This record gives sequence, C-alpha cells and structure tokens, in this order.
Amino acid sequence: MVPLLHIALLVLFMIIIYAIVGQELFKGKLHKTCYYIGTDIIAKGEMEKPSPCTTTGHGYHCTLNGTECRSGWPGPNNGIPHFDNFGFAMLTVYQCITMEGWTEVLYWVGEGLSPLAAREETPAHSLNKNMVLSGLGWPGFPNGGDPSGAASPADSAATG
Repeated sequence: MVPLLHIALLVLFMIIIYAIVGQELFKGKLHKTCYYIGTDIIAKGEMEKPSPCTTTGHGYHCTLNGTECRSGWPGPNNGIPHFDNFGFAMLTVYQCITMEGWTEVLYWVGEGLSPLAAREETPAHSLNKNMVLSGLGWPGFPNGGDPSGAASPADSAATG
C-alpha cells in the first residue's frame, strides 16, 4: 500500500509542476477563434469545429474572407481544457496523461500559440506513464516495482 501511495504522490507532484508550467505558457491562449468581422458569429468551414487562432506569430490564422481572430470564445469542449486557473490546468494535464483526448489538446495549443509550444504535454504523458508502470511492478520496467532496488528475476535472467 505504501509504494502505491508514493507513486500517487509522485504523479500528483508531476501534475502540479506541469499545471504551473502550462499556466505560465498558455494562460488565455485557448479563448480566441475566428469570427466574421462585425458580428459575433464564429467562422468555421463546413463540418468543422471552431479552433483556437492567433493574430501574431506562428499558429492558426483565420483564412476565410471577412474573418478576424478575436477573444470571447469559451474555448474548445465548452471551455473545459484550458490553463487559465490552477484547477483547470491540473484537469487538463490529467486529461493528457490519461491519453483521453490529449492529442486534441496538443493541436489546440499548437493552433492557438505555436506548434513547438504545444510539446509540453508529450513529456508529461511519457514521464507519468513510466513512473506509474515502474512503480506498480509492470514487467519490463526497471526494478519491476521492487522498492529495495533489486532487479527482478526476469531482469536478471535477461541480462544473463
């Protein structure tokens, strides 16, 4: 039970760290989308969902005639995944490490800011997945979950 608690605390610590980094990098970036100029009608192509946009730098720019990128949109998925406050930032990072819709968050952040800036979620997902699997003794991971640090019998047999 205690090793599981340690893994849970480590995962919580990583979620907190990535939520803070996400807030610093992406606060307010997922609330702009393309509107028709002079109206509050969201501009989108046929069979498309609205997506975040940017007015400067890299990212998605409004390409339809008579449209502009401006704020006022709640955000993707009715404004749930965002980094504007700490609670929702933690929820968004949790969504990414559980792999439920994490690619959509990756693309939304890439469209709203920069494709390179969106790469915060990939290491968060990989680090947390590996920490949990190694701590739970998943075969093939270092120490096989043994808290003493000794190699598991499968590891020592493989190294011969």
